[in-house]
Formats: sequence, C-alpha cells, structure tokens
Amino acid sequence: MDLLQRRSKATPWYLGSSASLKNQFSLFFRIFCDEAASSHWMISKQMITCIRLDGCGLGDEGAGLIAEALKVNTTINDLGLADNGIGNVGACAIAAVLRVNTTLLDLTLARNEIRAEGIAAIASALEVNNTLTAIRLYNNAFGDEGGQLLARCLLTNSTLQELLAFYCEMTDISALAFAEALKANAGLLSLDLDQNKITFTGAFAIAEALTVNVTLTKLAINLNPIEIRDGVNVLELLNTRLDDPQRAAWASGEADTKPATCIPLASD
Repeated sequence: MDLLQRRSKATPWYLGSSASLKNQFSLFFRIFCDEAASSHWMISKQMITCIRLDGCGLGDEGAGLIAEALKVNTTINDLGLADNGIGNVGACAIAAVLRVNTTLLDLTLARNEIRAEGIAAIASALEVNNTLTAIRLYNNAFGDEGGQLLARCLLTNSTLQELLAFYCEMTDISALAFAEALKANAGLLSLDLDQNKITFTGAFAIAEALTVNVTLTKLAINLNPIEIRDGVNVLELLNTRLDDPQRAAWASGEADTKPATCIPLASD
C-alpha cells in the first residue's frame, strides 16, 4: 500500500515511500488536522497514537509540516522522524512544538543533519517540557556544543527517562557536563553515549556522578577511546555501580548503610 498504511487496528501508522511526498502530506494533514477529512476516510484520530515517518525524505520543510500538525493533534504520543535529512530549521520547528505539546511521549530524530543550533532549540524546549519521556538523537553530528546543552537541560528536566545520543561526535567536554547533570537529575533512567570520543576522564567523571545519582539504571558508553589508567578500569567501575541493587535501597532509606558503590573512588 502507498500513502498511510495501518499496521494494526489502533497503531502505528506508516507513510509509504513510493507515493509522492506532496500527496502523502496532503493526506497526513487531512487525517490529523481536519475533522471532516477524518470522517471522510472513516478514521478515528483517537485510534492513532504512533506515527512512523522514517526515511521519507522529509527535510526541513516536511519537519515543519509535521510540527504544524502536532499543534492541533492531541492523540499522537510516539513520533518517528529518523533518516529524513532534517537540519537545524526542521529541528527548531519540532522544538517549538515541544514547548506546548502535552501529548507526545516518544520522539525519534536520529540519523538526520541536526547540528548544535537545532540541538540548542530542542534542549531549551526540554527545559520546559514535562511530558516527553524518551528522545533519540543519535547519528547527528552536533558535537560538544550540542552535547553540553543537552546535559544542561537535565538539570531542570525531571520527566525525560531515556536519552540516546550515540555517534554524535561528543568528547570529554560533553561527558563532564553529563556527569554534573546526573548529580542533580533524578528522572533519567537510560543514557546512551556509545561511539563518541569520550576517554577515561569523561567516563570516570560519570562513574563518580553515580555515587550521587541512584536513579540511572542503564548507561551505554562503549566504543569510545576509554583507556585503563592507574590500574582503574572505568568501564568495570561503571558496571559495578549500575548493577548494585543497594544503591536504590540506600537512596529510598531502606538501607541504613551507604553501599560502597555510592562512595567516590578517591574516598575508598
């Protein structure tokens, strides 16, 4: 089938790649932005909560159209826009929606062309958004300028639970910023920093942040140039701290004794 394809009774919906972009978006708007059109197509918008538009060549213009649709749609909670050539302009349009949208829970913007300017807009929106729980930004070369901004938004955002930012050209500068943010953040459960340029310094800072943060349960930091230094294997240290069930028990007051994994290495 071309155009929108329904893969299940309720969700998700997919845009087929064979139809013209113009026709696909025409139908998209008719379905999601116009009550009469929804009736004409015999589709209940309340049934549609997940949209996958991955690899449709949307670009910034298409991202802008999606953003306009989300301003009036109140049912979509999962949106996939991966691999669409979306740049800073499109990212800024999506970010503007994140400031006001109270429905979207899961957003994928992976494998696009978003740089620091676009990430700045998204990070700023996340400082005020209290709905989104997962965002996937991997394979966008926004580097440390964008990485630091993402980390900073975690200082105030307590709703986001999953952040995927692997292969984004971040270095220890970003890792240090994430370490500081993790000391104050109590909402993030999963952080993926794989395939960046983080060394022992950045990884160790995150490991030490985990002596304060007891809510993060999953950290991916593999395929980075992290070396063993002074006999310390920081990857093993990270795993030990993340895998210790006593961290959460101590934080909740169920354990009287502070576990060793919540003691900075320098104090051991």
